[in-house]
Amino acid sequence: MLAHAYPFVETVKNGNGTIYRSRYTGFPTQEAAADACDALRRAKVSCYVPRMEPL
Repeated sequence: MLAHAYPFVETVKNGNGTIYRSRYTGFPTQEAAADACDALRRAKVSCYVPRMEPL
């Protein structure tokens, strides 16, 4: 499901050290993003899809 998505990794320093946030963009629909997130959760990877806000 992530084959056609665009990965982005952000480095964030906090009081406990450094964490890495990863994001995937480029899904054709919000439903496709939710399906990918569900697959990640089944693999025990934390995931959420932010709600789309109208422009």
